Amino acid sequence: MNTAHDRDAAIGDDHLAIRFISDDLARRWSVMETRDSRDGGADGDTRVLVFATRGTMRRVRNVPANWRELTDKELYAVSLAADQDCRP
Repeated sequence: MNTAHDRDAAIGDDHLAIRFISDDLARRWSVMETRDSRDGGADGDTRVLVFATRGTMRRVRNVPANWRELTDKELYAVSLAADQDCRP
């Protein structure tokens, strides 16, 4: 169930969609679907989800096909499987 603060929009060639969620600590996260240019795939169409909040960024390569329909809690759980968790 999406909340009122969600937004799903095309935002450019490399950035496919963006959504905003809140975690259990009420931190607001942006979740952006983008193409991963670092993957080196022949078609350049490898998608990743980038989760960002103040001081933390996470990148998830295994993008669920239904990520836009997941609840905030379900989508936040996807971020915990990130293959990269770094400070911006």
